[in-house]
Amino acid sequence: MAPGYSESPRGLVYTERPMAWPLRGFILLVGLGVFVVPVPFALHAPWRTPELSTLLAVACIVLPCLVGALFVRIALGGPRRIEFDRAGRCLLHTRRGLLGTRQLRIGFDRIDRIEIVRRESMDYPDFFALMLHAAGRRPMEVGAFDDPAQAQHWQRRIEALVRA
Repeated sequence: MAPGYSESPRGLVYTERPMAWPLRGFILLVGLGVFVVPVPFALHAPWRTPELSTLLAVACIVLPCLVGALFVRIALGGPRRIEFDRAGRCLLHTRRGLLGTRQLRIGFDRIDRIEIVRRESMDYPDFFALMLHAAGRRPMEVGAFDDPAQAQHWQRRIEALVRA
């Protein structure tokens, strides 16, 4: 796994690798296909005389649409970009998606710690993820590495930048 880190005049920049187009197309196809699931429920539900089964039909229409929308969002979303801004003393998390670009600023003073988490698998070798913990936020993954020494190197670099 490539670290995805680079230097910029403002500080460190982490950029996720974009999703492969065949995978993106498959996820989009599944997402759009899920929208077909509610059609029989919409056609055969007793809409004129509401019953308990009508409520079940509504659930069978709404839930697949939500799942399909999630898959479409995943397929059409872009990679994350996390910039550790040395001058502004903040982390700028940028995510491009269907509804535009979203940016989140987290001040360096809100970052509690950066830890290395070992992710295990039966199918491929273990890898090491850098997890950034900020006050009031869930942990954010900011890199994945094959080598623990490389993960420790980037952990120290980020901690030095944040604590400076």
